[in-house]
Amino acid sequence: MAKTIKIDESFIKDVQGVLNQLRAQINQVKSGVNAGDTSHTHGGHFNSLTVAAGGDKFDAGTSLKNRISSLGNATDQKLTSFDQKFSNYSQGLDHILASSDATEAANKSYAAFEGYLNGSGTGAIPPPATH
Repeated sequence: MAKTIKIDESFIKDVQGVLNQLRAQINQVKSGVNAGDTSHTHGGHFNSLTVAAGGDKFDAGTSLKNRISSLGNATDQKLTSFDQKFSNYSQGLDHILASSDATEAANKSYAAFEGYLNGSGTGAIPPPATH
């Protein structure tokens, strides 16, 4: 006999809540907000970090400015990537819940149809579930 798959909707919703909190924190951090203390900002976006390290003829300063800019862009891209992954995970969980609801509705419909097969004709076919 096949094992029953149980979908724990409340657990999945809790996981989605955590994913959404992480996404909000990522966006705060990208904007320069301290996620632990949202009233205390630290600066701007990572991808617009600049440093005053002397004029363009000061090679060490130019190198530092370029490196800070590069690291800021890389950090912003990494955070954006995490945000997108967490969004995809949440959407995937929504798909699992919708699929589970559709399967449940189909099972109820098949069970109701059995009433017609045994001659009683009393099976009431429920409408499809919407999620």
